Amino acid sequence: MRELAGKRVLVLGLGVSGRSAARFAADRGARVLAADERPAERIEGLATLPPEVEVAAGAPFPDPRAFDLVVPSPGVPAARWAGARLAWGDLELASRALRAPIVAITGTNGKSTTTLLIEALLRAAGLRARAAGNLGTPALDLVGEPLDAVVLEVSSFQLEAVDAFRPRVAVVLNVTPDHLDRHGSLEAYAATKARLLRRMEPDDAAVLSFDDPLVRAMSAGTRARCVPFSTRGPLERGACLDAGAALLREPGRPALRVPLDALRLAGAHNRENALAALAAVQAFGADVERAAFALATFEGLPHRTEAVATVAGVRFVNDSKGTNPGAA
Repeated sequence: MRELAGKRVLVLGLGVSGRSAARFAADRGARVLAADERPAERIEGLATLPPEVEVAAGAPFPDPRAFDLVVPSPGVPAARWAGARLAWGDLELASRALRAPIVAITGTNGKSTTTLLIEALLRAAGLRARAAGNLGTPALDLVGEPLDAVVLEVSSFQLEAVDAFRPRVAVVLNVTPDHLDRHGSLEAYAATKARLLRRMEPDDAAVLSFDDPLVRAMSAGTRARCVPFSTRGPLERGACLDAGAALLREPGRPALRVPLDALRLAGAHNRENALAALAAVQAFGADVERAAFALATFEGLPHRTEAVATVAGVRFVNDSKGTNPGAA
């Protein structure tokens, strides 16, 4: 990104994504000040920053208006960078630098599982795919890798600082009350999630849960082709359940039935995640029949309805990731 060369860039927050953004901007010739209000001894990974990155730790954030670009970390609310000339989060920077098309997944619950399942499905279909974003690896760390697809988990916090971010396929799983201390209301939270879709074009695909009224309503606010999915009833297009299988219908193509018997993820919510993932893979243009082989090997993530042991007839399940009512 040549547009960063010589620019004065302020990175707010030195967590994983902030450090990644500081390195990225410095590597492209920006003059970077990376700020964190925590004392330096409480910040991990400072030694990984290149020497040309100036670090300001243990003090209030500088005035964002003095910089050409502010890169806020997801944990920094918009009020802290109000007045900035230009504010792009790491997702925005990544989307401008990545060469591979993006599949982006958001929702209150199920994001990480669906993101990694889509990655596994695309790989089984023979594509070079890597997952990143809100689940750990920063999106900017994938810039320059030889990939066919970038699969990003996207949070509402990250969506506050996007502008031209445009995935080829976007997935919105659900919207239930969460992070209301930051967004103020359920309606504002849903509107922030919908920012994922706002730059999409008619040749892109928005995979939306039609079981969730807030998500279904998002179809009216995007130019993307809508691909609905539902576990509650039949659909004439999109993805639904049919006698224990995923039924995928796309206009102009024969319907495709994918058995879910081999799916190793327990629970009705994971059938919903699987439907969304299969619909996204088909919308991306991958071979769904090849991709479906990954259903039998994908084991899910730790701390999500994870069976621990059965003792004296009592089954113990680790669901410590169930941090909101919808997840529980």
